[in-house]
Amino acid sequence: MFNVKREKCYHCNKTVYAMEKLSCENKVFHKRCLRCKQCNKLLSTGNYKYIEGKFYCGPHFKQIFLSIGHYSAFSDEKSKQKKVEKKVEEKKEEVKQEEVKQEEEKQEEVKQEEEKQEEEKQEEEKQEEEKQEEEQEEVQQEEN
Repeated sequence: MFNVKREKCYHCNKTVYAMEKLSCENKVFHKRCLRCKQCNKLLSTGNYKYIEGKFYCGPHFKQIFLSIGHYSAFSDEKSKQKKVEKKVEEKKEEVKQEEVKQEEEKQEEVKQEEEKQEEEKQEEEKQEEEKQEEEQEEVQQEEN
């Protein structure tokens, strides 16, 4: 009856109703689902840190950053994912090239078969013509 779009929680993927809704970084959560990736502490819209799809409490965000001195800990997973995606794309390209090659080979085989059939047809026609010529010669010889 009503065309209501049901929003799904970014964390648990269940329907989020207005009374329990939190919105952070263009994502929707239940109030109980917005948690630190490291310690699972309950977060709110005013006390979270966000980087590359992950939410952290302030202390853990700072701890991770200070332990390495840069954001690469956050991007290692993303880097691995990019490598996997690149390999998948390369494999897809290889498969695509192989399919193109097979299709070209198939077309070449069909072309060769058609040429062979055409040659056989021409040979048959030639033999038929020769046969007709021989018959005509025989008829002419018989008439003479």
